[in-house]
Order: sequence, then C-alpha cells, then structure tokens
Amino acid sequence: MEITGVAQYGEVLTLQKSSSLQQWVSLDRPLFGSGENAQFFLPSATDTPGEYFRFRLDTRPLIGKARWEMAGLSLTLNDGPSSRVVSLLSGGSGSLNSGHAVLPFSWEWKRTGMDAGTLAVTWPGGELDSCDIEHLSEQTGVFVSRTVAGPVSAGSFRINPADALPTGAPAVLKKVRIDVTGSGRATCLLIGETGKGERPTPFGPETYSVVYSRTSGDTATLELNGSPSSQFVSLTFTGPACGRCVTREMRGGVLRRESAGTFTITAQP
Repeated sequence: MEITGVAQYGEVLTLQKSSSLQQWVSLDRPLFGSGENAQFFLPSATDTPGEYFRFRLDTRPLIGKARWEMAGLSLTLNDGPSSRVVSLLSGGSGSLNSGHAVLPFSWEWKRTGMDAGTLAVTWPGGELDSCDIEHLSEQTGVFVSRTVAGPVSAGSFRINPADALPTGAPAVLKKVRIDVTGSGRATCLLIGETGKGERPTPFGPETYSVVYSRTSGDTATLELNGSPSSQFVSLTFTGPACGRCVTREMRGGVLRRESAGTFTITAQP
C-alpha cells in the first residue's frame, strides 16, 4: 500500500497508525519536505480493516543532529591533503580560507534529513558548487563536495570553535570524541578522563585501554588495546583537531586490515 503526502521545505512529515483513533504510533523515520510528493510504502500486511493512518506535520522540529540554520558558524573541511575553513555569515555571504587565500561566496543551506543537509555555494564568477554533509555527532561528520567543472572531494568536517583543542597534535588526549572516515567503515572512539576508550558497534560498545603519544608537532600515535583485537592509529594533523590517519588492526599479533582516511576530534564535557 502506498500513501502520499506533500510538505514544503522546513516541514517534516511523519506517518502514524492507530486502531482506536486515540493512540497513534509512528511507522517510519520522518521525511523532510522539499515541496514534492513524499511517498510512504507499507507492507500488504498492514492493509487490514480497523487500521487508520494519518500524517503528522511538524515545522522545523528539534530532532536529529543537523541544524536548520547555519548562519554564524564556521566549519573546518578536511579532505586529507589539506584543510579549509568555511565561514557562513548572516545574509547569505561567506568566505573560504584555504591558508593561501580568502575567497568570498554566497551560500544557501537546506536541511535534507535527520542528520544531513546540502550547502549550495555561488562564487563571484557565477560558478555553482554543492557540499553534502552528514553528521556523525552534533559537531562532526563527513562531507562530499561537488563542483560543476572540477573534481569531487570527500572527507570529514567539524564545526568550530573548539578552543580546548589546539592546532597540531595535542600533548594529552582525554575527554574527546574521535570520528574516523576513509577506506574503512566510518567509526568513532570516545576517550575518557582515565585513558579508557569505548567504540560503539551494532553489537554493543567495545572497550579499550588507550595509549596516546605525540611524536612531533603535527603527528601522534594512538594505541587501542582490546580483546580480541588491537588497533594502532597514526595521526597527522593538517588543521585544528583534524587531519589524516592510517589505522592498522592487529589480531593475535597478525595484521588483519589497514585503512587510510581522515579524522576529526571534538572535546567532550
């Protein structure tokens, strides 16, 4: 069975079901409006007598990690070789600081899901770019940037500021969240005050003892000792609390897999 509803941008549709017309249960993830038809497909088993369906329409509900408004924020985009700071000012103006030059642009943001959105950028010459971002936490996530005539770039981002984390490799790494994305699956690691680490998995959290060592001003190593496997992560900082990484997973003293990617670090309370 198919049910169709329409919502404008900023409106969110949730399909609900009831057998009493008094208590309603949401059936699926909310759909974010785009001005076009939103379709919900239901299994045939739900098409039974005595069941009622309705749409709940909310305007900019406070659900998910993505923001409805981005004005006043700056983001550090890290695609491995370099990092760039994007400043989003009110009124739709902004700038890109590559470390070599500051380039102005105009922008428009649309939230497209619980944890996702698209940033449309127009440069002074009229060129159009878009950047799709997906939050892994409220402050960090991954992005894919597309240009009309140029290559596609992908990496990680973090929302600034993070005053507790300096540029370059910090001397101590405690009470932080590390998000990693790259050739392996995206993952995160929570490091506490006492040097213990925890990584969420579909089967429950994995715990590690954590050894962090700064090897130079911009490089460090992270050793995660757990059971049945251990991980060794080489960190190269290319910007404030972000950079490139190589992860090696060992099991029984044997290298099981190696992956390269990018990371972002967010201070935790």
